[in-house]
Formats: sequence, structure tokens, C-alpha cells
Amino acid sequence: MVEFTNFNIFKFDKKMDRYCLNRNQQVGYGNNHEVHKSWCSYRPTPSNQIDLGYCYSEGEALRKAKQYYSDADGCTHCCPSIHKK
Repeated sequence: MVEFTNFNIFKFDKKMDRYCLNRNQQVGYGNNHEVHKSWCSYRPTPSNQIDLGYCYSEGEALRKAKQYYSDADGCTHCCPSIHKK
């Protein structure tokens, strides 16, 4: 029998967002590949997206994105905590 602690309940109750990465590098502003949440109106078309899956935080999504492009950065609209450029 598995006993659930408050830590486990909190861990599994935490909201996760789905993220994607733009395959196309931005032109003229930042010159980087942006990370977006699935609901962002600025996300690229599906054919230009790399699915990063569900993540607990924007930071986790950025770490995944940097495995594809070292210049990855967050969208200023949906991922402001990882938007640097």
C-alpha cells in the first residue's frame, strides 16, 4: 500500500502547461527561437513548432528548448520570466 504525503499531493496537484518552441529564428528582434505556451496567440503555426510537452515551469521548458537551440528565449507575452532579449 502506498501512503501519500502532503508533498506528493502538492506535487501532483501542481498545474502544468504545455509548451512549444518556434523552429524559425526571429528576425530583427532578439534573433532567437522563442518558447511559447500552448494558449499563446503569438505561437507559431503547427508546422513551425517543436513540441516541448508539459512542464511544471517556464524554466523547465527553457531547459528543454536549449537542447534544440542554444539561443532559445521566452515569449514576452506568455513566458515573461524567461524572456531575456
